[in-house]
Amino acid sequence: MKLLVELKRRNVFRVALFYIVAAWVVLQVAETLLPVFDVPDTAIRIIVLILALGFPLAVVFSWVFELTPEGLKRDEDVHVDPEIKQQTSRKLNWATLIAAVLAIGLLVADRLMPEPASVSTPTLQSVEVVPGPASSANNEPDPASIAVLPFEDLSPQGDQGYFSDGIAEEILNVLVRIDGLEVASRTSAFRFRDRDDIGIPGIARELDVRHVLEGSVRKAGDAIRVTAQLIDGRSDKHLWSETYDRSLTAENIFAIQDEIATAIVAALRESIALPDSARPEVGMQTESLDAYELFLEARALYNQRKSLDRAEALLERAVDLDPEFAGAWAIRAAIYMLNSEYQFIDVTRDTAVQRVQEFSGNALAGPGVFRERARARGVGAE
Repeated sequence: MKLLVELKRRNVFRVALFYIVAAWVVLQVAETLLPVFDVPDTAIRIIVLILALGFPLAVVFSWVFELTPEGLKRDEDVHVDPEIKQQTSRKLNWATLIAAVLAIGLLVADRLMPEPASVSTPTLQSVEVVPGPASSANNEPDPASIAVLPFEDLSPQGDQGYFSDGIAEEILNVLVRIDGLEVASRTSAFRFRDRDDIGIPGIARELDVRHVLEGSVRKAGDAIRVTAQLIDGRSDKHLWSETYDRSLTAENIFAIQDEIATAIVAALRESIALPDSARPEVGMQTESLDAYELFLEARALYNQRKSLDRAEALLERAVDLDPEFAGAWAIRAAIYMLNSEYQFIDVTRDTAVQRVQEFSGNALAGPGVFRERARARGVGAE
C-alpha cells in the first residue's frame, strides 16, 4: 500500500497515462503525414520502437524527479508543498485530456476523410490489352469450368447419402483429370447441398463456374438408377440430361461414371474448345461391389473427419475383400496420418507411422505384388 501511495504522490500514474496518449498522437500524425512524403513503412516501425523504449524511461523519470516552480529537481532533494503537487497533477490531467482529444480528432478525421482515387498512367502495354467496348469477359467465369454438386439420395430408406455423394465425388475426380477443364473443389461445391433457395445460377456465381452438374441416385435391391444433368449456370438451361438404369454391380457403377463424364465432355465441346487430349478415363478400382460400398462409406466419414475409427474398420473389411483396392489402402494411410491429431485409435506414434508406410506402399503396389504375396503364403498358388 505504501508503494501505491508513493506512486500516486509522485504522479507516476499520471505521467504514464500522459505518455501513452501522447505516443498515440505521435503515431496518428506519423501515419497521416509520412506517406505523403513517400517515407517507407520502416520509419513508422522505428517510431513505435522508440516510443516503446521511452515508456519505462518516462516512468522512472517521473519517480526520480519532481516538477517545481524552480524547474525539475530530484524528489529526494526538495520538499514540495502539497498545493504545488496538486497544481502539477492538474497540469498533467489537462495535458492528458488535450492529447486525448487531439488523438481522437485525428482518428475521426482519418476515418471520415475520403481516400484519394488512384490514378494510373496508362502505358503502351496496358493500352494494347484493354478489351473493346463489347467485351465483358472479365466479369464472366471461364466457359470451360464446372462444379459437381452432391447427388441427391432417392433410395427408399434415405440411408444411402454416402453412396450418392460417393458417385458424385468419383465423377468430379474424373473431370478433374480432363485437360483444359476447370473443376470447383469438392469442399466448395458440396457446401451447396440442399441450397435450392439460390438456384443453379446463384450457385454458379458463388463458385465462379459456367456449368453445374447435378443428379440423383436411387439404389434399391439389386438395381441402381443414376440421373445426371448438365446446366448452363448463366442461362439456367439444361445442356444434357440422362438416366441410367442398371443392375447393381461394381462394373456397372464404374461404367455409369465413365458414360456421364464422356457425355459431359461431348456436351461441352459443342460450346467451348477443349483439347483433343480432354478425354475422361475411368478405371475399374475394384471388382467387389461390397468392397466399393465400404470404401464410399469410409471415405464419407474421412471427409467429415468424424468416426475415423469406424472408417478404419470399414476400410479394413474392404481390403480383406479386395487386397488390390488401392483407393482403400490410400484412405487407410491418410487416416493414420491424422491419428496424432484426433487420437481415434490407441496406438503409439511409431505404430501409426509404420502403418502409414505400409498402407501407402500397398496403395502404390501393382496387382502383381499382391499375387506374389499370395503365392508366398501358399494362397491361390497354381
